[in-house]
Amino acid sequence: MDRELIDRLADLERTFEETELMLADPAVIGDPPRYADVTRRYSELRPVVMAYRAMLEAQQEARDATELAQVEEERVLAEELRELAMSKRQEAEQLGEELKVALLPTDPDDRKDVIVEIRAAA
Repeated sequence: MDRELIDRLADLERTFEETELMLADPAVIGDPPRYADVTRRYSELRPVVMAYRAMLEAQQEARDATELAQVEEERVLAEELRELAMSKRQEAEQLGEELKVALLPTDPDDRKDVIVEIRAAA
């Protein structure tokens, strides 16, 4: 993942944390339109931030397993640790790809209501 994307995700994480704090603010809770906007923003950010945190955790676990495999003297355990590291790297890469899709801009019409009419065939 490139540095620009990581920085953008870190900014989104900070925004998410600020939004969490706003949800507990009595001034926001007392203002229903603002509270609705904050909860909407929270629900938009939550999946992205959770995936970002999971990716960071998988990357850290991969680094830890690699370090332990280098230190470990017993070959069987070292091999298992290398496999774990590879698995965690793949998991982090997969989460990174999911994050790229999640960061695509949403359509502003997605929030609007739709009326669908279904007619019988003639």
